[in-house]
Amino acid sequence: MLFLDAARFAENACLVTQHEAAYRDMSPRQVAEQAFRMADGCLMSAKKDGIVHIGGFLGMRDSTLAERCELLLIATEGFPTYGGLAGRDLDMIARGLTEVTEPCSLRARADAASHLARLTREAGIAIVEPPGLHALYLNAGRLLPHIAAHRFPGHALASSSISKAASARWNWAPSTLAARTRTAPRSPQRPTSWSGSRSPDGRTGSAT
Repeated sequence: MLFLDAARFAENACLVTQHEAAYRDMSPRQVAEQAFRMADGCLMSAKKDGIVHIGGFLGMRDSTLAERCELLLIATEGFPTYGGLAGRDLDMIARGLTEVTEPCSLRARADAASHLARLTREAGIAIVEPPGLHALYLNAGRLLPHIAAHRFPGHALASSSISKAASARWNWAPSTLAARTRTAPRSPQRPTSWSGSRSPDGRTGSAT
């Protein structure tokens, strides 16, 4: 059986129209529809090409397999009737799955990625070419050639980046706070008023 990971289905369809001669006259939506027709099912994290902040789904053509999946869902998550996504989120997924294949939307994402790729190259940072539509991937093998592939240079690069970013954050924050404290104008003291049967220092009466 063929199941598609549909998290980036619109981006993949767009790239197909750009790099596959047989599909250049088709729209990304037509390419996506053809891909789904060839599959037995799909699973999707809708937070990617569904353009929503939560949710996903599992779809399949085989009703028997769907029933087996539903039984597993009951054992691991609960009955489908328990709730799931709110109606608002379901509406957002339905709209997002349509809007994400619009050429103007995909073109804007591609332009943003290309712009970031150009800036990255100009800074001398190696990336995986060609860039996609939703992110750039740093070429850890070229950036850290002294680390063998079996020692996972990508993990080393990510760990080093996080460590340096955290160090820079904590080295920067106290000095900036001190500078702001020295340069910030002091607000004039304003008298406070209070009335009641007992003053803040324990004496009875009122104070202004």
